[in-house]
Amino acid sequence: KRTLDHSVPQMLVAAGEIDEKEIRHHPDRNRLVRVMGMEWDEPKYQVSEPMPEELGQAFLLCSDGFWENIEEEQMEACLQKSANPHEWLERMEKIVVKNGRGTNMDNYSAIVVFAGV
Repeated sequence: KRTLDHSVPQMLVAAGEIDEKEIRHHPDRNRLVRVMGMEWDEPKYQVSEPMPEELGQAFLLCSDGFWENIEEEQMEACLQKSANPHEWLERMEKIVVKNGRGTNMDNYSAIVVFAGV
C-alpha cells in the first residue's frame, strides 16, 4: 500500500485527469501543492488511513528519488528474497542506482522496517 502525497500529479490522479501509473515520471512530480512546516487553514496533515498492525509487516519510507527508480513489483520481489531489513534495502538500492544511471537522477533515501519479527 502506498501513501499519498501532496504533489501535483497526485492531485491530478485524485481529480481523475491522469492514471496512478503516470505519477512516477510525470514532469511535475516534484511540484508540491502542500508541505509540512507551513501554516494552513486546515492544520491536519494525513498521508493515509491508519493501517492495522500485523506480525510480519514490512514498511518502506522513501524519497521520490528512490521511488521513481524502482517499481512496486521489484520492491516486493526484493522483500521476498530478504531475511532482514538491511538485505531488503541493499537489494532495492542496487535496482535504484542501476535504473537511475545515465538519468538526471534525484537524490534518494530510504528507511525500511520489519515489524514483529
